[in-house]
Amino acid sequence: MAAIAGLKMLEKLTPEEMFTQCEWTKRDAIVGLFPPYIQEQYALRKANKKNVTKQVMIEGFTLKTPFGDQTLLKGTLLNLEPNKRQGLVGRNCKCFVSRRLDA
Repeated sequence: MAAIAGLKMLEKLTPEEMFTQCEWTKRDAIVGLFPPYIQEQYALRKANKKNVTKQVMIEGFTLKTPFGDQTLLKGTLLNLEPNKRQGLVGRNCKCFVSRRLDA
């Protein structure tokens, strides 16, 4: 329980402060520095949960052009699944980007 309280305290610090104040001999403290989705996967594995998915869902996703002058997607739900092709089709159907994400 003390480790969880320590993790809650680390959440209020800046990344630099979290890095310097981390207890590097405790695995839970190190995992507290990782992104939330990795922390969730770690907690599920620690609880011996089977079939943990590596699917990533991002709510409120916004995608802009490289120069930032146009917004392509605004406030959408982005759902990335491992070993699936991801694509974005333009208005005129000439622009198609496909990338397979390996988990």
